[in-house]
Amino acid sequence: MGNAFTAIADDANAGFWNPAGLIQSQGVKVSLSTQISERKTNAFDSKCVGYCYREMGLFWGNKIALRVEDNNTPDYNYYSVAYKLNSYLAIGGSAKFKRKHPCNYYQFFGYKAGYDLGILYKPGANSSFGILIQDLGDHKGLVDIITIGSSNRLMKKVLLCGDINVLLHNIKLETHLGSEIEILKWLTLRLGITDQNPTFGLGISLYDIRIDYAFIHDARGNISYISIQMTL
Repeated sequence: MGNAFTAIADDANAGFWNPAGLIQSQGVKVSLSTQISERKTNAFDSKCVGYCYREMGLFWGNKIALRVEDNNTPDYNYYSVAYKLNSYLAIGGSAKFKRKHPCNYYQFFGYKAGYDLGILYKPGANSSFGILIQDLGDHKGLVDIITIGSSNRLMKKVLLCGDINVLLHNIKLETHLGSEIEILKWLTLRLGITDQNPTFGLGISLYDIRIDYAFIHDARGNISYISIQMTL
């Protein structure tokens, strides 16, 4: 989807993208994701659990990047909550903690804290808008990144989406565009551009299990990811 997910955020990973999206599906969802190529030079893995009951959503997640160049391993735990204000509007927030790595004991929190604040607005069944405000905990300002996203569904089987990231600490804009096409009821095709880099993906849904594959070509090379999500 070209990393354009702020206005969608409708699966177990919503706490990473826009915590307000946690209220979109009832019950419990579990997701595991891993980078399956170029792991000798760098690797990215994540795991999370999302839960929603009526107007309230909760989330725990962890994402980690291994073998980065400066050995400053990004390892973050997320704790998120969301609330549905009405039929059109939801809000959410995440407390995220950077953990020491390596460490010989489990860290529920960490030594450096940041936050995310999200808004999701759905004026109709086929369109949505999202805003994500992020503090990474690494800079002096209260806000590091502001992301504005939108999505629109066409003809029921085509979804178009876009995000604009405003990086405040170095005054930079990043553009992310994505599309999803339903080929069959159980198979979707995804194409996108993330910060001028092409992306490709496939999604397979079988009963309460969804398997996703994503590919991106960027400065690191040809990177592939795979994830599995289960609804309990």
